[in-house]
Amino acid sequence: MAILNQLSNGVLLAAHHPRQSYADKSRLFQLFRINILYSFLNYLVMELVHLPKTTRGLELLVPWLKSNKDSPRNVIAVGHDRGGRIVHRLAVSKSNFPQINLLGAAMFDIVPTKAQWDEFKNPAICQGYFHWPLLANVDSAVQMISKYGGGQWARDAHKRISGGEADLQTISKDGALDVYAACFEKEETLRYSCEDYAYGAAPEYQDQKADQEAGRKVDVPSLIMWSKAKLGARIDVAGTWKEWIAPGADHTAIGVGDGHGHYLPEEASKEVIEATTNFIKKLTK
Repeated sequence: MAILNQLSNGVLLAAHHPRQSYADKSRLFQLFRINILYSFLNYLVMELVHLPKTTRGLELLVPWLKSNKDSPRNVIAVGHDRGGRIVHRLAVSKSNFPQINLLGAAMFDIVPTKAQWDEFKNPAICQGYFHWPLLANVDSAVQMISKYGGGQWARDAHKRISGGEADLQTISKDGALDVYAACFEKEETLRYSCEDYAYGAAPEYQDQKADQEAGRKVDVPSLIMWSKAKLGARIDVAGTWKEWIAPGADHTAIGVGDGHGHYLPEEASKEVIEATTNFIKKLTK
């Protein structure tokens, strides 16, 4: 998780796997003159924090917010992949966090967890996202991937869902994939990663079902971005999100082309920076 502090009188919470995002953060620093606090999201902290998966980032943020004099703090939440799911949870349960005044929510390359699982009625989705049900079976998945090689699994997974060769080189710069491979050689990394998917298959799915039934939707301005070549190839991302955004709530939906894959903050950094910058400026003007 990265907390980009002192954005006007608020906070930019950017939840994303580490990889090459330091490059994006440096550009945001230049644009908004903000200080940066940084630590890894999910894989590297799961063994240390035993909180519900979709709220972990939020629970960790609260003590930091309480330490500041200005409360509630204005927050713009931006997340990719699991980070996006944390942002989505914050957007629909923000009343549980009185320390936060959520100005907007940006979610990259996801549809809501329940919607993703529901798409498994399509065999093509099962083929492309086979790792979801696999990893959700924690003990079996840990054993199988350990035999396969956790590091090899991590490398292959990145290759499979990134874009073309140029994009793969981008996400691999400075030995980034070596770091992931080393982490996934550890049994605890595999186990907690799998538990994350198991949580999404049961409690998180039911939570989102309850959200929809109760009419709890994203009612703050939102930015949705996705890869046309990957997620958008088989799922109507914009149409799906409309069912989860409150009527009348301002939202922007952007499909990213040029063959870019899942890792939009790195593979399509220019597009992401431009859209995120415009989103922040719109919310803070």
